[in-house]
Amino acid sequence: MDKHESSGEQGPPHGLGLGLNLLTAVAVVIISLTVFIAFKGRDLYNAYRDHRVAKQAAEAMELVKSERYEAASSVLQLALRTAPEHPAVNRTVAELFVKAHNDPQTAISFLRRVINSKEGKDADRLRLADLLLQTGDLSEARKIFAALPATEQTGRSGLELLAGIKRASGEVTEADAILRRALLLEPDDIDAQLQLAIMDEAQALDHAKAGASEAIWAIARRNDEVSLKAISFLARSKTLSTTQSKELRQLIDQHPKASERERYEVLRVFSRLNPLERDAVIQREIARNAGRTPDAIFDFLRWLGTEGEYERLLKIIPAETVIRDPDVYLIYVDALSAAERWKELLSLVKTRKPPVTPTTVHIILAQCYAKLQPNMAAARRELQEAFALNSRGEVPLLLRAAGLAESLNLLDLAVQGYTLVGEARPVMRLQMLEKVFELQQRDKDVAGLIETVRRQHDLRPRNQLFIDRLNYLRLVAGIELEAAFDEVIGFENKPAESVSTSSIPLPLLRALAAWRFGDVERVKKEVSEVADPSNLPAGPRAVVAGLYAIAGRDVESFRIAEKVPEPLLLDSERHFLQFSMR
Repeated sequence: MDKHESSGEQGPPHGLGLGLNLLTAVAVVIISLTVFIAFKGRDLYNAYRDHRVAKQAAEAMELVKSERYEAASSVLQLALRTAPEHPAVNRTVAELFVKAHNDPQTAISFLRRVINSKEGKDADRLRLADLLLQTGDLSEARKIFAALPATEQTGRSGLELLAGIKRASGEVTEADAILRRALLLEPDDIDAQLQLAIMDEAQALDHAKAGASEAIWAIARRNDEVSLKAISFLARSKTLSTTQSKELRQLIDQHPKASERERYEVLRVFSRLNPLERDAVIQREIARNAGRTPDAIFDFLRWLGTEGEYERLLKIIPAETVIRDPDVYLIYVDALSAAERWKELLSLVKTRKPPVTPTTVHIILAQCYAKLQPNMAAARRELQEAFALNSRGEVPLLLRAAGLAESLNLLDLAVQGYTLVGEARPVMRLQMLEKVFELQQRDKDVAGLIETVRRQHDLRPRNQLFIDRLNYLRLVAGIELEAAFDEVIGFENKPAESVSTSSIPLPLLRALAAWRFGDVERVKKEVSEVADPSNLPAGPRAVVAGLYAIAGRDVESFRIAEKVPEPLLLDSERHFLQFSMR
């Protein structure tokens, strides 16, 4: 008899035992997965996120290189929201600001994030130094060079940085010598050979330029990456001949690695130098790109735009497809604007959601309303919205809005726009203040002029031009006279070599100060020392004419006054001109 039968015991049914074993196994697996996810899940998620973000950064960098800046910006916005500290993302954002916005200052802030992370590399530090030199920050660039190991300081990259520092310091000859030494460290490197040949062509005497030029052409005829740099350099040459442009086109067509951007760079110069072949080239390119999507033919479309072929461009792109790609959209908008098809442009913007920033939309609408409506009220409103949205944003958009306001003679808005540019990018502040000064002169805004010159003076307190401007405006307008008088009379004790070289002679300032304080004899003395008033700008010339009349030199006063363009004068300058007409 069986043991179980003799004892009366029975085992579990066969199916039930198998089920319990399976449940146990599943439970073990679930518990193991739970434990694994608890300890390793975040690492897995971070690894997946980093991989995805790195891929987005690489895609965006390729778009930047292709000058597809709007598309690159869209990709980077997604990456920044996911991983704002990711080094690859910040490197790419920095390059976008340099290439698309010419804004090294903002690029520096993103590159610092990379350098301060664990993944900061020597290449990042060298790139930072290059950007610092672009902003004029020699001090920190020197610190970066000093922090390099001695072997790197004397290597090619270190010497190239040192050459940049010397050049930014104004030591051009020494900079060229150091750069040449850096390139000669790698005599077999084709890129170094190209840079040396370019230096030789720029610096050599006429009889030696031919050899340098032939060296560049020899590199251009190679089918490698460096040859593309040589081809691009030659395409930008102002001395390129018709025959050479034909060879350049053949080289770029046959190059296995040439991008569309590089190809159309050559076609642009080819069309200019071979005008009889231009239309045939355009027709061939239209046929070559037939059937491709607009985003795939971005470089072709941009080339058509630069060739002024707006109608052909508009026929190639179906309006319903342009909203898919922001860069193509902007090309389409520019083509409609150039063709003055304002109603179509307005319809495009208002009936479909544009793939561009709201600021850009307001600028486009301002253009349309300025052309389609009888007054500038709507255009003004759109530009005000653009400035409100982008008061601290992208400089190119601010410049575009300010330029549009200026072209529409909305000078107060143009002043606002250029002022915002200066605030957003300090390195451009003086340049923008000078632009504001010009607009305020056109607008006859004396109070604004004085405030602008005061800001220029604050930025460059030793600049004699700004000192003279400020005192001239004070004296002409009759405000802050005591301050102006003290400064102008103080000029008498200046050594001869420091006499102002601005467009406002010191004797004119002294004569104005004397007139404001009722000293006619001093007016006669000072105004007689103004050399050749006919060379002065319209405003100071009108003032000299009036002071001549006050000094009793009526004939000379009238001869100057009759040639002064009165519409260019400030009201206070016109007041002086009236003295000579009495």
